Amino acid sequence: MFKKIFNWIKENKVITVVFVVLVFLLLKKFNNYSAYKRVSRVDNAGYNVEESTLVTETPSLVSQYKGERKLVTNSNFSLLVKKVGDAVDNVVKETESTGGFVVSTAISKDEGVDIASIEVRIPRDKLEGFSEYLKSISVRTVYENITGYDITDEYTDYTTRLESLESSKAILEDIMSKAVTADEVLNIQSRIFEIQDQIDALKGQISYMEQASTTSKVSIIMSTDELSLPYTPAKIWRPDVVFKQAIRSLFSLLIAIGTFGIWVVVFSPTLLFIMIIKKTFFKRKDKK
Repeated sequence: MFKKIFNWIKENKVITVVFVVLVFLLLKKFNNYSAYKRVSRVDNAGYNVEESTLVTETPSLVSQYKGERKLVTNSNFSLLVKKVGDAVDNVVKETESTGGFVVSTAISKDEGVDIASIEVRIPRDKLEGFSEYLKSISVRTVYENITGYDITDEYTDYTTRLESLESSKAILEDIMSKAVTADEVLNIQSRIFEIQDQIDALKGQISYMEQASTTSKVSIIMSTDELSLPYTPAKIWRPDVVFKQAIRSLFSLLIAIGTFGIWVVVFSPTLLFIMIIKKTFFKRKDKK
């Protein structure tokens, strides 16, 4: 049997190459899809909660900023709770009591399990206390992570550029007040408008940096089922969950088979054309 297959491959090299390339592209596409679906459950899995760490970027130049350093911090929590609705209400109240505000809230029910996603901004000096509060209202903190980066040098660069532009604008306004002709006034005024646009853009960036550095973004996902959270324990076995995963894998396999069939149908004219050319070529060769 293997000898027959080998001989067929030897006689139909072009068709074999096209078929192998087709299978390779299909498998590559399917693997990418599977990896995308699995990544949220594979990464950072386990019962142990990560220690909160602050990662700071090393500036390329020594900052000349003499005030308090500008740090942007982002926190992520994955919490197991008894009642999602009550937990969301408690988080909103605690956020407002710290002087923060709610950015977004979403509550959904997936396969009978309540899941909530909420994003808030908390004053940076209240972050530690807020983190402890989140742990206190949860049954278990499945995942906790705090990261940050230093924007002091970028902030300093923007403020320096702003001062330079405002100085240039003042000089141009002084020159315009002494202009004689209408053309001179129009030319200087056009330049002032350009500088003003740059000033407004820089002020917007500086305002955003100041807000981002004085408040911390906290993203929280809460659920009544630990396996529904993005970060789940690795060593736990539940037959109902295994059954659901098996059904999903079956559907993925059927989708892959269907996709492969479509590719074969689409490429079949090409394969048929190659076979016709090959037979015609060998017939002419035999006649000679």
